[in-house]
Amino acid sequence: MGLREPSPTAGALTALARRPDGLRIDGWISSRGRGELDGFAVSLGTRKQCAIEWRTRPASAAASAAASDRRARFRIVARSTTRTKGDALVTVIPRFANRNTSPLFGALDLRLPLPPKPDRAAVADDFIPKAFRSLNLLVGLARLRPSGRVLDVGCGVGRITYALAHYLSASGRYEGFDTVPRWVAWNRKTITARFPNFRFRLVDVRNALYNRRSRTDAQLLRFPYDDNTFDAALVESVFQHNRVPVVRHYLNEIGRVLRRGGRCVVTSFLLRTGSLAADQRADGLNFVHALDGAWSASATIPEIGIAFEAAPFERWVVKAGLQLIECHRGDWHGNGPGIAYQDIIVLEKPRERRASRRRR
Repeated sequence: MGLREPSPTAGALTALARRPDGLRIDGWISSRGRGELDGFAVSLGTRKQCAIEWRTRPASAAASAAASDRRARFRIVARSTTRTKGDALVTVIPRFANRNTSPLFGALDLRLPLPPKPDRAAVADDFIPKAFRSLNLLVGLARLRPSGRVLDVGCGVGRITYALAHYLSASGRYEGFDTVPRWVAWNRKTITARFPNFRFRLVDVRNALYNRRSRTDAQLLRFPYDDNTFDAALVESVFQHNRVPVVRHYLNEIGRVLRRGGRCVVTSFLLRTGSLAADQRADGLNFVHALDGAWSASATIPEIGIAFEAAPFERWVVKAGLQLIECHRGDWHGNGPGIAYQDIIVLEKPRERRASRRRR
């Protein structure tokens, strides 16, 4: 499986602030492998901003000196004579070598109240920035449209919905499921009550970290959706907490519920064949305990952190009826700024082959 240079944008919007004459947008971007940055296109809601000013600077002296890390911070000032709603989606499209790249998203005001702090911390410290970075992935890699149908496998406290609430239209549909009862209850009470097209389901399956009391093996879980339902799916930081048989089963289920041509974005740790030692440590996780086709950071509770060997993983994808479209190396490999910390794997359910023409 080849790990390619990212075609989507490696970057994020980090701060947005109102000004008397418009909006100030701060963020970072990597120009690695792209050439010179030509500029940005900015939209507030559906309104494109024509009058913008921008500048960049290196993220740090050390970063600018390193050939493998071409991360730069940027500031954009978008001037507008009309007032835009604070909860409007902010879309920034960087342009390299006269070509637009995939968009970066953000919003001034959230449309949803935040979950309790302990639950946010259990998912991610930078809860909202990661929500919008996940939206970057779904739009840039899975080609999700505002009217699309999206599945969130292991939705937690609904982090991605805090961005999708600004992106999906009323005809769009979000479905998420998780094994933690209080998270699903929060999501229904807080998110579905405001956005009825966002729905959550509780699945009672066993997991050594999140649901140890359940007696139901996750390998037996049939995703509670019909075949060929979703345009896109997101599996973010889920596989790393499940063993190989569960991961293989989930891939099969994703292949079942995706429509033809639908895509799934997976974040996971992938180990390159022949160089396991170089890849075995990530953010305090030391993947040294061998499993079948994978390595764990814990001998007693493997689900604390699991990394998968790339070659077997690709075979599991094929057996699930999916195609591996792209794989982008994450920051954990130490090769400069990537799209995300973990590896990003893009899967697609192949379209039906056209019937061969009859011979005349």
